[in-house]
Amino acid sequence: MFKNVFLCFTLLVATFGYSQSQNNETLTKPSQTIITNVDIVVEVDSAADIEKTFKVEDIKKIIESSEKNETITFKIVCQGNQDSAEKDSKMTYKVEGNTNYPNEFLNLITNVRASAIKFYNNKI
Repeated sequence: MFKNVFLCFTLLVATFGYSQSQNNETLTKPSQTIITNVDIVVEVDSAADIEKTFKVEDIKKIIESSEKNETITFKIVCQGNQDSAEKDSKMTYKVEGNTNYPNEFLNLITNVRASAIKFYNNKI
């Protein structure tokens, strides 16, 4: 009888001992973060907001800190005044590009910024 109890106890301890072992391989694998898209959205209420909110140099710094061959999107939302029907009016400019061609993208952003300022100046 002592043999049977000892054998059962030994098997029980061995089973619990092996079931508690950790798999260290999964804990040591480093993870890597990959960014594939960069979206920049700016919402403004006036031409003065545009001039103080962002400058093209700020966008250039973002592009320089990005990896090669990333899709980059710039969007500016110009909030308008409420019309007589109590609906909000807004105009949105959106530019998409790639970080491989930063000069072309920055030229488009310069044009969008100027167009948004003209939008507010023409509303007055």
